[in-house]
Amino acid sequence: MTLNETRQTILTALTSGEDPVVDETAGYGFMPGRLSGTAIIVLPGQPYLSRSDSTPFGSFDVNHTVSPAVRAGDNETITKQLDELIENTVVALVNAGVSVAETSTPYPLDMNSAQFIAVDITVIQTVKL
Repeated sequence: MTLNETRQTILTALTSGEDPVVDETAGYGFMPGRLSGTAIIVLPGQPYLSRSDSTPFGSFDVNHTVSPAVRAGDNETITKQLDELIENTVVALVNAGVSVAETSTPYPLDMNSAQFIAVDITVIQTVKL
């Protein structure tokens, strides 16, 4: 599996199936120039490639940061929307066999002068390159 294929696996888990977390047009495998509404951005994590004692010989852990984001607005409303988006994202990732390591606290995200609230979900996939 290539690095691009690992990212596509994550995006597919979030944007397809009977009950996608977001529409295909709202899932990005790159940093978009603009967001118009609820979205999920998948970017390389830190570190992008790593190894641990539990990683099989010849394999690597590929780390990605999955960032669900909702448009800023009324605090009570966006808190509920973001919580639901995080829950749905984590469930979809786990169901796709992607290991979820941690979730950051919410933070403001400015995308081309549009305000969003996002979190970073660290995910790990073990692959043989």
